[in-house]
Amino acid sequence: MLKVVVEYTHWDRSPEAAVKLVHRGLGRLGQHPKVVLILASQEYDLPAMLPPLRILLGDVPVWGGTLRQIWSPEEGRPARSLEVALVWGDELEAEAVWFPTLDQAEVHDWRAWEGATVWTLVDAQTPRMPRWMRWLGSHQGELYGSVIGNTAYLMRAYLCGGARGGTGGATVMALRGLDQAVHWGTGWAPTGILTEVTESRAERVYRLDGQLAAERLSQWFGGGERRWVRPPLRELARMYPLAVEERRGLQWYAPLAVETDGSLRMTLPLRRGHMAHLMVGSATDCLEAARRTAQQALQDFPGEKPALAMLLVDWAWAHLFWARPWAVYRVVQEVLGEDVPILGGYGYGPIARPVGEEGSPLLWDNHLLLALWG
Repeated sequence: MLKVVVEYTHWDRSPEAAVKLVHRGLGRLGQHPKVVLILASQEYDLPAMLPPLRILLGDVPVWGGTLRQIWSPEEGRPARSLEVALVWGDELEAEAVWFPTLDQAEVHDWRAWEGATVWTLVDAQTPRMPRWMRWLGSHQGELYGSVIGNTAYLMRAYLCGGARGGTGGATVMALRGLDQAVHWGTGWAPTGILTEVTESRAERVYRLDGQLAAERLSQWFGGGERRWVRPPLRELARMYPLAVEERRGLQWYAPLAVETDGSLRMTLPLRRGHMAHLMVGSATDCLEAARRTAQQALQDFPGEKPALAMLLVDWAWAHLFWARPWAVYRVVQEVLGEDVPILGGYGYGPIARPVGEEGSPLLWDNHLLLALWG
């Protein structure tokens, strides 16, 4: 059985902000936590907050990073804020490490974490993303998390794990001794349009059906080619992902943004020659997917009642719910109950590989992921 205390702030952006929240949470928790989770929007300098946290917490692992926006428990809407969760459990064991480079990550011995559930946050700008995903896949067990980033991916995400933090790379956390249920879903569906990737290099898709990617977007949705390389359309392109049929099902590829040369910047490479489905999202279908995901997670939860929910949602959903920013949070809260705190926010696609699966985890662009812990 877990005991969780969540604290947050919208206003304090000083290096001492996190330690103030943790200090307040310690009084409510009544004991020393086994792990502290910290999530913030891009305005907060998480690495600068770690030294005072280390003084207060000692060897307690700290894990987290910066998301586009954080769920606000007050209003149920995403906000620019800082949120911490202090987690304690009789049998809970936790470790966390931040790896700024792949060379440092690849010497990590996953055998020490055998049998643990691993959670990860990966910077969207991290080079050689396929190798990072293969490295994560070398863990023999469940693995969940999210790709994270900031405005139009131009600002690097802050990450922290254990006693260290900084920009770039990935942070990983191993958890043992807790009940958990994880589900994910989406409100995006095929339009019926198939498009061929006719030119791509690394994470860039240059041409679709022989035409510049920005030009193809303008033909499908209007606006003119040059408008798609400038705000706000350059980010709105994330609302129109491509999905390729592969052995493990649909593999999703959503643009981080449209580059100035008219190409699409993806998180993972989309190879030339692939035929891809053009997908579009529906707010109604997304709310139903959020409700269904919460119901499935609650049904599969092995404990009596969850003590914490982790809700990680793709940034494309924020565009769909711009006029109703509280809608997704409230649907999930209605299913779980008002007394289950929800941590998380908007990133650039959940990562998931459930128990029993092998190989690299899949990146679920345009999805939401909900985890229940207890």
